Amino acid sequence: MNQGKTPISEQYLLSLIFVTILSFQIVVGEKIEISNNGPVIFGSNITFTANLTNTHDKEFKWIWEDNYKPPHKIHQTAKNTSNITLSYDQPGRYVMKLEIKDGSERKAEGDNHFEITAVIPGTLEIYQYGKLVPRDQYLSCRNETVLVTKIHDPSDYFSKANINYIWNINNNIVIGENGPNLTRTFDEPKDWNVLVVATAYLPDGNRGKYVGGSFSTTVKSRAPIDTINVTGKVVLKHGDLVDLQVDCDGSNPWSYCWMAVPEINGSQIEDAVCSEVLTTNDCQFKVIYYFRKSGHHEMLLNISNDVNRVIKRQGITIYTAVPEPQLSTVIIPVVCSLLAIAIVLIGIFSYAQSRRQFHIEVADFDFTSADSFSYQTFCQQLKEAFASLRLPGSSSCLCEREWNFLDCGSKTESDAPMEDEFRRDFCRRDRLVESADDESSIREFINSN
Repeated sequence: MNQGKTPISEQYLLSLIFVTILSFQIVVGEKIEISNNGPVIFGSNITFTANLTNTHDKEFKWIWEDNYKPPHKIHQTAKNTSNITLSYDQPGRYVMKLEIKDGSERKAEGDNHFEITAVIPGTLEIYQYGKLVPRDQYLSCRNETVLVTKIHDPSDYFSKANINYIWNINNNIVIGENGPNLTRTFDEPKDWNVLVVATAYLPDGNRGKYVGGSFSTTVKSRAPIDTINVTGKVVLKHGDLVDLQVDCDGSNPWSYCWMAVPEINGSQIEDAVCSEVLTTNDCQFKVIYYFRKSGHHEMLLNISNDVNRVIKRQGITIYTAVPEPQLSTVIIPVVCSLLAIAIVLIGIFSYAQSRRQFHIEVADFDFTSADSFSYQTFCQQLKEAFASLRLPGSSSCLCEREWNFLDCGSKTESDAPMEDEFRRDFCRRDRLVESADDESSIREFINSN
């Protein structure tokens, strides 16, 4: 702190003490409140009202005086309340002063500023959903808006006047509307400048007069939030993160927050308060959260813009997963089962193939047939061979002696030596074979048998 300078706190304290002493000197412990019902148009009446508090039930002298030219000065005797009504012919801003005395002692004094206008005083009010919309507040572009012209006429000065209204929206005159109210849907989200001009004819005996006034306002039309879309898995295994994508419509900017809560009823939703509110110009944001316990949970999404607020409840289910068996305990039984099935199929296939390739030969042992086979000795076979033999250049049959000798029907096993000799000498006989070639052929045949 610099020396030579009074601290701010000390200056404030000294000023407060000075004002207190001054107020005590002027008000002397009494409190006075002065008000008026202006502004009013020139020629109409304006009323001033004063109330004195912290007093005993006794009468005081009330002295009213303004700064109008010439000034109005009025004296009254009243207890705690006094009021006066005056009319001013010249527009302007003036001050009304009031002094209250108890005999010659001044109990309190004060002043009040007021305005006398040259035009019709009033306002242009905006209503939606049947409620007054403040000038700085946004309204919905999807609902009807009612614009109401309110002329300030506390003394009913315009009660007999004929008033005409002309409406103008964004520098475009609204055709067909000449009343004090206008109903319209401002369906495009933007600012709309609305102006209404009022013209009043005031009859005054044989001579009337026209006065007018204009009132304007700005309709701030915005799109409300109608839909909140939530995408992502809402049924998760315990241990997984909740990962949701949230989108919404409406006009920007948006303020949003979200919180994870147990299951709550509808009355508790409006009471839910977020610890942190974020603002964005793009209504797309992520919700990532981890629930420690399994069960059903609620995720509250709180989104608002300049028009409305929407709270969406999103249910989340967290379940406890059953432990999965090891891979080996699943693969090994499956592989073994497949191998067993393959072995069985291969065996069945092999058996079917062998059955198709195996042929059974069946012998016919029908001995009663005339063509049945009978056993023959070597001699009998030789006889049959010679009987059917026809050699080129040879005689048509064997000699009588050899043929008889070959009659094997009467031979026995003792004839075997003779058969061997017959084999050696038979082919040399000239009557059986006429050439050496034929002899060798017969011998070859005999030896082969």
